[in-house]
Amino acid sequence: MSDYEIINIDKWTRLQLDEYNGILKIVEGWENRDGEFKPSFCKREFGGKDNRTEKTAPVAVKLGDKATAIEALVYMLYQLTGDQYRPQSDDPILAFKADESDDDSVPF
Repeated sequence: MSDYEIINIDKWTRLQLDEYNGILKIVEGWENRDGEFKPSFCKREFGGKDNRTEKTAPVAVKLGDKATAIEALVYMLYQLTGDQYRPQSDDPILAFKADESDDDSVPF
């Protein structure tokens, strides 16, 4: 499913990043005995007001392209820690680190 590592949340829950057509998402799932990630599924309604259909879909959170995903996840990290994280260059795809400055503004 993905080239990203599986993240263990608890005894049963696993998370994994998945990328399709340049869009990243976080997928919830579980790990089978062979160590393979298996997504959890839910039923969702798709379509418009007059033609709704119910389909089974993976439990996932869409993050957007890589730059948008980084911004969203770094902002969530800021909300959890209170630490500002700033890019090490103008390239939005590079690693972030905690900013030691006294600036209280959100970097986005």
